[in-house]
Amino acid sequence: MDTTPDKTYFRDHVLDQDHGLCVYIGTFCKKQYLILQNETTDIGKFLLELQQIEELEGSDYKSVRFFLDAKSLAKIISSMDTEYDKMALKAVIFASHSRAETFNLGISPTRAVQFLSKVLVASDESERVLDASKDIYKLRTRERISKIEDQIKCIDHKIAKQVTALSQKRKLDLEGEKNALKEQLEELSKTLEHLDQQKTNRKIKQATKRIADDLLETHRVKRRKLGAGPPCLLDAEDEEFIAKAVESKSTCHGRRHETTLFTHHRVKKRHFLSLAQYSLFKRGKKMIKSATTVTNRGKPRNVRSVQAKAHKHGKWLLCAKKAPKTESHDTESTHHQRAHVRNAKFSMFDNHQKQHSVYIRYLYNDKFNTTNDIRLITR
Repeated sequence: MDTTPDKTYFRDHVLDQDHGLCVYIGTFCKKQYLILQNETTDIGKFLLELQQIEELEGSDYKSVRFFLDAKSLAKIISSMDTEYDKMALKAVIFASHSRAETFNLGISPTRAVQFLSKVLVASDESERVLDASKDIYKLRTRERISKIEDQIKCIDHKIAKQVTALSQKRKLDLEGEKNALKEQLEELSKTLEHLDQQKTNRKIKQATKRIADDLLETHRVKRRKLGAGPPCLLDAEDEEFIAKAVESKSTCHGRRHETTLFTHHRVKKRHFLSLAQYSLFKRGKKMIKSATTVTNRGKPRNVRSVQAKAHKHGKWLLCAKKAPKTESHDTESTHHQRAHVRNAKFSMFDNHQKQHSVYIRYLYNDKFNTTNDIRLITR
């Protein structure tokens, strides 16, 4: 509950006819003030003095570039991308304004206190991570220097060992490679000297910033904690129930390299939804309406697609795609392969056999599961 009172509620009580106060409402320097009428002060002269002061100090307020209000602040916050940036801006506004001003800008003061504490903790952690990134960059630079020195020693050893065996062209190539490594070694040595002397240029700042960003992303300093947000509508038990239901009707198994449960035909989203609804109803949980919620716990049709990023939860025990036909090696379709049929006949019958030899040709449909027809073909 916010502690800041409503302006309308406060105004109605102050100006009430029965128990209100005799006050004047005046605007001074873009702020409203209540002036209580009393016997010792001349209100007319007091208002004139306030007007003169406002005219004298009006130039200071005219120099303000932009007057921030709730509408303009909402536009600025909506233009930001990350949740941490929005929280940091709200915390800065709360730190530089009073609770009433923060409330008028559309920010809850109670939540702003939490934002401010989180931002201060994240800023301290970011500063420590930035210092650690400099040490990491220094260690990596030393490792690169030692690696280049080993490469130079290896080239010197190769040249000294094979003085007579190497051709002149090969020697020039090795010398050029050695000179290039020496140039890299000089640049890295200068970088290491700058780091030891606490001097940083643009290249060092960019490198340490990249390392710091990776560390912050790994430790989730500026992000929500794992498990935050609304609870999952489906859990592992529902997913295993759907997988067992699919497995009981599945007809194309036997592949050890694939753990996804396929069926002999393409499964629609509504089929998975009906199974999930039955599992939730049996467990006494809340029903769901979206079929995508169920399929997102399964394996995507294309792992490299953009849509596959939504399949973050689940064990990928089920899939809504057909099994690949290329995995069935028991039968081979020769329905439209005339050259294949001709070569098979040439290999089965030579010229010494009779012209009226007969063989049986089995024709299979596209599903590779039943024999459609048997024809006798003569040659």
